[in-house]
Amino acid sequence: MVITHICLTLPLYKFVKSANDVISVVDVTDPTITDEIRGLGSISHAFRAFSYYTLMVLFEPVENIYTDCSKVLGLTVPIVTEETTNDIAKSNPRATHEEMVNFILSDLDKAEIGLESYIPTSKNFPDLAVVYGLKAKVYMWDGQFDKAAEYARKAIDKSGATPMNEAQWHNPTTGFNTATSAWMWYLHPTASNMGNLANFIGHISNEADWGYASLSKLQMARSLYDAIPTTDFRKYSYLDPDRSVYAYQSVRGNEWLDEQPDYMSLKFRPVGGDYSTYSVGAAADIPVMRVEEMYFIEAEAAEHVAAGTGKVLLENFMNTYRLANDAPEGTKYVCSVTDVVDEIIFQKRVELWGEGQTFFDIKRLDMPIDRTYKGSNFYSNTQFKTTRRPAWMNFCIVQTEKTVMLR
Repeated sequence: MVITHICLTLPLYKFVKSANDVISVVDVTDPTITDEIRGLGSISHAFRAFSYYTLMVLFEPVENIYTDCSKVLGLTVPIVTEETTNDIAKSNPRATHEEMVNFILSDLDKAEIGLESYIPTSKNFPDLAVVYGLKAKVYMWDGQFDKAAEYARKAIDKSGATPMNEAQWHNPTTGFNTATSAWMWYLHPTASNMGNLANFIGHISNEADWGYASLSKLQMARSLYDAIPTTDFRKYSYLDPDRSVYAYQSVRGNEWLDEQPDYMSLKFRPVGGDYSTYSVGAAADIPVMRVEEMYFIEAEAAEHVAAGTGKVLLENFMNTYRLANDAPEGTKYVCSVTDVVDEIIFQKRVELWGEGQTFFDIKRLDMPIDRTYKGSNFYSNTQFKTTRRPAWMNFCIVQTEKTVMLR
């Protein structure tokens, strides 16, 4: 437990430390500094805000029917800023939900200041559209749905981004390893700062020979796959039991494809199709924020504010951007379910599969999981079923981890 939590959160605290180092010497409100310096200071505020938003969602306990977390409800993680001394750090309690939300939004306000007039050199760094997107995500977690919808739309408009199309999505050499205009923010590791196993593509791309994914054969949940209509091109990022329904493409060839398990993902490809050389195939762009996420945040938030409005937004998105090129003429997506929010989250799960977003929504919305259905392709020892959010979504700060963190 301790090792797992440290491995997951250590990179975020490294981001916080680096951001604090810059913020300590750059006051973005100082009128005497250049736009570039102010912009770099604002980028640091955005990185810190993103890190604490993620830590907040991971560690803030929420009620569930499986464990008693009444003593720590409403608590997130300690806030460490550029002004936190070693003595303060020794007695730095967990911030409340309200304190953390206000702190993150304050950081994002400062990020806006400098990014109004400074455009980062690449999308490896957050720009003003990303700041709006981060605000939308924070407002969703806080239940301020009107503000979430407002900032999601501001992010869409400011980004000028267009959702990925079918050709980009399924490209066998550049698919989800090379940023498109839809990617508002992405990371780009190089061979010099990654190992042969410790890299994103090795963990997520089943075609990559060097990583863990090639051993585990990552698959979409069968229940999720079966619910995607055949007119949705996203369905064919995963191997159908009837391989003839789609002309799947892989640089590894059809014989290799035929040997792979049903529902296996082909969404994330090794760079250039190089599945044998990690220093080439793993040097990929890694999506942190795509504009598509903002469309789904806007739709869900709008539906919470006024029933029916999110339904219209979802239908517009799906019919504009997600119908397959070979869908029969006149085909339309219609949201016909009673619970529109559930349908929006379903479509968001399909859209962002493998991009690390579903956890946030299930925890936030108190959604159950079911891996026990007939024909489930989950391993037998992971076939759980819950009636509300799983208890494992509450990350715990245990005593031993607290000791390690203080050291």
